[in-house]
Amino acid sequence: MGFRILDHVADVMIEAWADTLDEAFEEAAKAMFDQMIYLEKVDPIIEYSIEVNGYDLEELLYNWLEHLIITVDIDFLVFSKFKVTINGNMGNYNLKAVCWGEKYKREKHGSKVVVKAVTYHEMKIEKRNDQWFIRYILDI
Repeated sequence: MGFRILDHVADVMIEAWADTLDEAFEEAAKAMFDQMIYLEKVDPIIEYSIEVNGYDLEELLYNWLEHLIITVDIDFLVFSKFKVTINGNMGNYNLKAVCWGEKYKREKHGSKVVVKAVTYHEMKIEKRNDQWFIRYILDI
């Protein structure tokens, strides 16, 4: 499991991977938060539940990450730990997640980049050998 930042001209391209699709979605969320704040400084003291749907895995990923961005913008919550469960199939995917984190405090969590949105541009979700890989771009 893990993630890395890939070279991109103007925005941030992220690749996340894990043994399961659920864990790959968890890593994708961690990677996004790691771009916004100092992830290791977030204490998992608030539990927050999220549910999103998508026609395909790409729409599901988009809706998942966008929901997290909106939660940061509206509720000022940042997260460092995730438990994702994905069910369904093409045409009807469902993601339920529990996220752990805390209220954002600039003096504690810092500020790296402002993430405006997730994009579909170059988004890719695939299984290679025995691992799931997710690639997506953040509009900053």
